[in-house]
Amino acid sequence: MHGTSLGDVLTMVKKVRETSQIPLLLMGYYNPILSYGLKKFAKDAKNAGVDAVLVVDLPPEESEDLDQELQKAEIDFVYLLTPTSDEDRIKKVSERARGFIYFVSITGVTGGKLIGEKEIKSKMAQIRRHTKLPIAIGFGISTPDQAKSMSRFADGVVVGSAFVKLVESTPTASLVDVISRFASQINAAITS
Repeated sequence: MHGTSLGDVLTMVKKVRETSQIPLLLMGYYNPILSYGLKKFAKDAKNAGVDAVLVVDLPPEESEDLDQELQKAEIDFVYLLTPTSDEDRIKKVSERARGFIYFVSITGVTGGKLIGEKEIKSKMAQIRRHTKLPIAIGFGISTPDQAKSMSRFADGVVVGSAFVKLVESTPTASLVDVISRFASQINAAITS
């Protein structure tokens, strides 16, 4: 939403925590966190009830300062791996990541085309040689069939853009029903 600040997001997390204890991960960019202040962000995120953070534009080579603050606050730092990640990158991310590793299932931008199942299966095996952490696959997964297919290779499947599109295109009065129905379809596909 326009004008929403990182502080607003943390307030929202705190409100969610009043009624739910589901794990919450904040995903975003580094600049708002840096502007907020690393130490203050980690402290406020912990107090709000954040479990993990994924900063899409902060590679392990540049994440030490934030990583240290998050460790002190006992918040997991989740890193991304991509189809083009080489052995050295996989090893580095596997050594640094906490919580889980997020594997990007597309080459390109969010909502783009998934890479082939054979390539994903091969990359998952390569990553698993370096970590015992769970691996979630996301980016580009937008249908129950895609979620089912990816769930065979990963410990978790992330369906984000499809939900955003539903929120943008659904009248407020029916939003909860539409989102619930779609989430149920995804869940049924993965668990069947």
